[in-house]
Amino acid sequence: MNREPYQIIIMRPTGGKAIMTLRSLWVRLFVALAVALLVTLLAVSISVYYLYGTCNEHQLLIDRQAAEIKDLNISIARKDEKIISLKKKMSTTIRHQPTAPLTSFSELPELHPPTVEVTEMMLKEKSTCG
Repeated sequence: MNREPYQIIIMRPTGGKAIMTLRSLWVRLFVALAVALLVTLLAVSISVYYLYGTCNEHQLLIDRQAAEIKDLNISIARKDEKIISLKKKMSTTIRHQPTAPLTSFSELPELHPPTVEVTEMMLKEKSTCG
């Protein structure tokens, strides 16, 4: 009689003839399937763990960036207020009076020819070789 190394025999609780006998091929297949299922479950658990850590890191980064953006918005608002106050100061200090248009040539300002003051002069001789 040729015995297979692995067998699963399912018996009735009351005894008697066996309900089912699983041969070596099916036992190996069942064990391989169980091991593959455990390995897959372990891999998925590790992936979820690392994803959870990455998610926490990203959330911290988002929180930091949100705080930085809030600070920058406050800084921009302060600068805008400063610009507005400077504009108000400038508008009160500068009073631009437009000049009246000229009505005749007699009102034109007197024009003088340009004058130049020479303070130093130097003459250089040009040498010719020939």
